[in-house]
Amino acid sequence: MNPGLQKTFIFCLRTLCTLVLLGWFHVAQAQNSNYLQVKTGWDHIGSRDKGMSPLLYAGSGFFAGLGWDRQTAKHSTALVLDLAAGIQRNKYKNSVDYRRGNLQLTVLYAGKSDKAFSWGWHVNNVFSHRFNAYFVNFKDHYEYFTNVGPAFSYAAPFQFNGREVWLQASAHVQLIGMMIRPSYTSSYPMGFLNRESSISKSLIHSVRVIHPENAFNFGIKPKIVYPLRSGNKITFGYDFEFYQLRSTNTVSQSGGTWYISLAARL
Repeated sequence: MNPGLQKTFIFCLRTLCTLVLLGWFHVAQAQNSNYLQVKTGWDHIGSRDKGMSPLLYAGSGFFAGLGWDRQTAKHSTALVLDLAAGIQRNKYKNSVDYRRGNLQLTVLYAGKSDKAFSWGWHVNNVFSHRFNAYFVNFKDHYEYFTNVGPAFSYAAPFQFNGREVWLQASAHVQLIGMMIRPSYTSSYPMGFLNRESSISKSLIHSVRVIHPENAFNFGIKPKIVYPLRSGNKITFGYDFEFYQLRSTNTVSQSGGTWYISLAARL
């Protein structure tokens, strides 16, 4: 990735971390159970970026994640950072290297009449980058977006090996947010085409507001949680996510991740 895009990405990441930490802080005073989660697994992604190619690219890669989970009697909060890298190929076997990252914050509130059902809100931050070494132009293509929307979860216990195990499923849908995409003529965002402009001004001019008419993003996350006698938890799960951004060039991506995680109680 060229230096200009690297600086843009670092600036975005710092801003997002600040916003997420502020959301984290508002739940820090209640009695709770805290867990540190480490997970790894197999990532499979398909994407069609019309700014790079009209063809569908699909492939697999390695996935790793780190998370923090807080549970109280009234709500639960999860902050998760996921990273993945791999290779995608089109039907002619041409390959593209991909890297992606997700920083997600989910806050869920327990229902009064049905403790199994909970609802809340979800902040989704996504950065995806594709590099095609065989292209002369548009070698680097990417998208960054952040959005917020409702989230829902359902949990049901069942007995296994004399222990209460939980089957859980959650989902989130985007409502509104912002995105940064390459321009029509280069891998730079529109705001960076004026080389005399400062990085901060270029970044502001590159941001586009996203809403259901020009973007769509949702995720589904079923999992099985197996508690250990030590108070820690092992989780087997599958995360599916789809998004489509209709900006300068439409990009669509869907992917699923099979993973195993260990959550250590703090």
